[in-house]
Amino acid sequence: MIRSDRVLSWDIFRQYFLPVRKDQRPVSSLLRQLFVSRLLREMRSSQPAEMERSVGTGHLSSETQTVGTSRPLGIPGAPSTSSTSSTSSTSSSPQPSGIPGIPGIPNVPSSPNALGTPNAPGIQNAPNIPSAPHSLRWFVPTSHPEADDRFCRSIAAILPQLSVLDDELLARLPEPMAQDLVFLQEKYTAFLSERSLFEPAYESPSIDYAAEAIPQCGPYCIMFSQAIPDCEKFLAQLGDPEWIITHNIDADDETGPCLEVFENQLQELRTQLRRIEALLERGVPARDIVVTCAGLEDFLDILQEEARLHEVPVRIVQGLSPLQYPAGRFFSSLKRVYDEQASLDSMKSLLLDPCYPWRDLPLHRRLIAKAVELRIDHGNMRNFKGGDQWHARLRRGDVGLADWYDSFKENVRDICTSSTIQMLRRQLNQFQDRFFVDEQWERILEPIVEDEPQNDLAAAASPRTNPDADVYSFCMKRIDQLDDALATGGFTDRPGLFGMFLNMLETAKYVPQQEQKGIPVYAWPLTAGMSPRYHFVMNMSHGAVQVVQCRADFIPETMGDETLRGEDDLTPAVLALYRRTDSLQDGAYLSCSRQTYTDIALPPSWFVEHGRLCPPDRGIVQAPDLFQVENTLWKGEIPATATCTHANQKRWFEQAQRGILAPVQKSLDMARSPVKDVGMLRPLYTTVDGKALLPLSATSLDLFDSCPFAWACKYLYDVDEQEFTVPPVDHRAMGNLIHSVYQRFFQGVTERSGAYNSEQLDSYRELLNEIWEDELQRLSKRPDAPSASTFAWIRYSLQKQLPAILNAEAKTFPDTLSWGYEYKLEEVDLERGYSLEGRIDRIVLLRSADGGPPSPHDAVESNGAMFAVVDYKKGTGIGPKQFNAKMEQGALASCQLPVYRKLVRTALGATVSTGAYYSVKDCRYSIIWKSDDEQAARMDDLLDEQISRLLRAVERGDLSATPSKDSCGNCMFRQVCRRRFAIQ
Repeated sequence: MIRSDRVLSWDIFRQYFLPVRKDQRPVSSLLRQLFVSRLLREMRSSQPAEMERSVGTGHLSSETQTVGTSRPLGIPGAPSTSSTSSTSSTSSSPQPSGIPGIPGIPNVPSSPNALGTPNAPGIQNAPNIPSAPHSLRWFVPTSHPEADDRFCRSIAAILPQLSVLDDELLARLPEPMAQDLVFLQEKYTAFLSERSLFEPAYESPSIDYAAEAIPQCGPYCIMFSQAIPDCEKFLAQLGDPEWIITHNIDADDETGPCLEVFENQLQELRTQLRRIEALLERGVPARDIVVTCAGLEDFLDILQEEARLHEVPVRIVQGLSPLQYPAGRFFSSLKRVYDEQASLDSMKSLLLDPCYPWRDLPLHRRLIAKAVELRIDHGNMRNFKGGDQWHARLRRGDVGLADWYDSFKENVRDICTSSTIQMLRRQLNQFQDRFFVDEQWERILEPIVEDEPQNDLAAAASPRTNPDADVYSFCMKRIDQLDDALATGGFTDRPGLFGMFLNMLETAKYVPQQEQKGIPVYAWPLTAGMSPRYHFVMNMSHGAVQVVQCRADFIPETMGDETLRGEDDLTPAVLALYRRTDSLQDGAYLSCSRQTYTDIALPPSWFVEHGRLCPPDRGIVQAPDLFQVENTLWKGEIPATATCTHANQKRWFEQAQRGILAPVQKSLDMARSPVKDVGMLRPLYTTVDGKALLPLSATSLDLFDSCPFAWACKYLYDVDEQEFTVPPVDHRAMGNLIHSVYQRFFQGVTERSGAYNSEQLDSYRELLNEIWEDELQRLSKRPDAPSASTFAWIRYSLQKQLPAILNAEAKTFPDTLSWGYEYKLEEVDLERGYSLEGRIDRIVLLRSADGGPPSPHDAVESNGAMFAVVDYKKGTGIGPKQFNAKMEQGALASCQLPVYRKLVRTALGATVSTGAYYSVKDCRYSIIWKSDDEQAARMDDLLDEQISRLLRAVERGDLSATPSKDSCGNCMFRQVCRRRFAIQ
């Protein structure tokens, strides 16, 4: 808007012709949401029976399911235009007097304005508003009251658009929808009148409201009138005064830049950034360049990342929701903990976030680790103590953590259930005092690297101060606004006040107060009236550039045409503004791409119809693309031109040269060469009778055989894998359960009958079932008991698999005696300098020392006896073919059973003639060896060689990695291994 002496914004100019209401306050979006929320609560509480009358296929009651209206509303005698429901068409009972076609809605006289109240003056063509039933069936599912809060915002957005309702529009809508709109209109009108409020969207401009000096300051020229919504209607309402003229846009003007079409979005972005980079290198100030992005929300992240890589300083001219900052995300994390019943994921998201000023973060880590250990899945925010996994299991495991959790849970629950502003503010302050450091959200200056260049990008992307204090203060001020809205609307309390507070933060826009530098980036079409020296307009796909003004967007697009929704397409006028050029501009670059990251895109139809599309202009100066140069080098070719790196890129390469790209000496890398000082391996040894011994086990021998470096990481550096999630099934716990059941079972068999007797399988089965039920009962009472669903799955799967051992035992080990259970043995070899230990699941006595069958008395004497060793496997164990094939290659597939054989021979003086795995999954034994022959002797020799190889390697300090596909595939030490998984 241009006046004779200055420039005005359109909103300021329009206000000249609106009434000034000194005794009324304008209604805000927050007040609208509060009104809708109270309205839904009143409906649910006053008419529960009516609200629950809904059909199974939808949320409309049988009385209101219609396709359309019988005749236009408020026009008696009009012919029927659509069919009504079966109820209204077949019933012979008289209809209540009222609007024809809508049962039960009486007629009311037309009001002098659309809302029938002095609080909404100036609305023309008022409809004949009927009274509606006291319920909403079209916009709110009547059978799901718990979802009311989710519909508050969408229904509140309808209220400013109710001024478009008239008889003609209502007649074209389905009856249930028309009833809801009329009902909302009546209730909203009464609310505005009661609270002395007015709806700004209902105000109509008039020349009578303007001051006498307004025409005298003219003439006024409205620039780009086609791009202003309802500009023609505005002038008509003023009577088309001669002292207001318009400057129109030629939407068909084919002059101006063409639209460059790139193959994909990344090519478009990188090309435009290299053009900007070239301008900056020529000395063009950043203030002379403007970037506009259509669909900026989807384009923002990749734009910022690519700008950082190309060292192009950008600043986003757009306020963001405070929930996108750590200080704002804190509030949404609190709500998530409450909504998800203190689930483990929500607790981790809140308590482990280092961006929050926690008082005791190590305690939080300990709490989460304990929760993983105890398999805590969720809590119960509605009960203080009872029925909460966190409280019950922590109480049995760590009382201090349980007390801390109770205090935390109580505070979170009180925050999320606050019904008054005073309570909400008090609980938030209490939470901060309990769990935050004393400084709370105070600003923290970030360290400055002295040799780091301070360019525009660094200033824009890395501010000197932490904005969390400002963001948190911004959020707390929203509570004051919420308090004012509650008082203005007459709401004494509001259940779920914290959820309303979060809705405010989600729609609010926080603009950082710190000064930012760089090239401004605007969202489409905010820059339509700007003429910067260099203008780059990106992502101009057909869908992204659409600018459509809709006066009734609550009407679905599938329900009618553009006229029903009151759509006004401003896209041609806006595109014309971006195509125009003037003498002040040195370049305008319009571009789009055919392929985005998520979909196929098309260029705007205007450019297609007028033939204004073109391929990327290679003649425009661009900065060199280091990525293309790098690809050339990888191909072994020489780049055509030398390319200088940016300051940031140079610094990145220098840092990489000191780290991953550093030519580390092979002698200093344990993964590739022996250690120089074998003294650093002393922590591996233990001292027994003044002799240093290396502790060994079957597990450590197998790991060393797989990779010596992985063995060093685990046993020298004590590196272990930490679990941060609770899997649905704890396989280790299931293995312990299986071992416990079988141990007790075979102990009971030995006590009852001595040797295993296949004729007593029925009694054995009863014994096994008793033990199984008892172990399940114990499992259910443990602090780390699985969830009910997992517990049921364990019962269902194992109760079929466990009894299979009865027949397998009778077939494989008939008339044998279970001699030992979870039997721990150790061999100490002072001469060779090692100690070997193992825990055998079960030792079976095959033949006594005198060669006779085993008896219970033989359980005391072992010297000279013949044994079998058994190891239980929950899954499928190693088979004899796999074991023998590995032995033919001069190695052992597993050292477990050979180690058990060696320990029984040396510690018990007995012979192990049989080694077997029992697979619970396959329900059978796998016999690895079954005689004390040459094969068993060969196995003993391979085990001794394995032990000697490990001892020699440790003595020499040679623990180099032995990479292979099998060993490295699932190795958890890959991040520290430079033998295979690093640039060399």
